[in-house]
Amino acid sequence: MSRSDAELLLCEFLWQHTVMTRGLSSEVYLFHMNVGYSHGLTGPQLHATLHRMHEREFIAISSDVDDAESSVTLTPLGREQ
Repeated sequence: MSRSDAELLLCEFLWQHTVMTRGLSSEVYLFHMNVGYSHGLTGPQLHATLHRMHEREFIAISSDVDDAESSVTLTPLGREQ
């Protein structure tokens, strides 16, 4: 099953961190990753991507992905990606 570049970048970030969904926004991603690039997703695109990743069991989400306080963590299956 193929993954998008954005999914791979999110997996890279989540490899070492459990974060709240607000911490995955493009602006915050740049700060935390300390890199000059981001996944480039808008808020709605990020939520849709997280939903897809959750459906495919790549990530676990503590509550609703639209909740900025939800925590997101990589699952063992996600770590294999």
